[in-house]
Amino acid sequence: MPEKLPNTTKRLLYIEDDSYCQNIVSRVLSGKYYIDFGIDADAALNLIEEYDYDAFLLDINLRQGLDGVQLMEKVKGMEKYRNTPFVAITAYVSIADRKEFLEKGFTHYLPKPFLLKDLTELVESLFN
Repeated sequence: MPEKLPNTTKRLLYIEDDSYCQNIVSRVLSGKYYIDFGIDADAALNLIEEYDYDAFLLDINLRQGLDGVQLMEKVKGMEKYRNTPFVAITAYVSIADRKEFLEKGFTHYLPKPFLLKDLTELVESLFN
């Protein structure tokens, strides 16, 4: 299990059922942020009970259980996460998809495949 961190370190939760995508995000962001990973909504909810997060990165299509939108709605319903950034990282890439996810409550949207620079810039913008 992940260890507790000093208050100066931003902690992210990335829920993604594709291990390749988890690996990419880990390699790009782990030097600057602490990242916990889960493959589905159940894993996310278990981690949220134990740790506090500064931002959430959620895949939309999680194959089983709640999808990313349902998970975001459930977590955002928790008082302490009402104003937390939620990033939809998804292969749904049309302009209509982007609009839909933002209207449903995600604060940010990143289509797959993404450039590593875009991922880095987006996550940095969450805390500036």
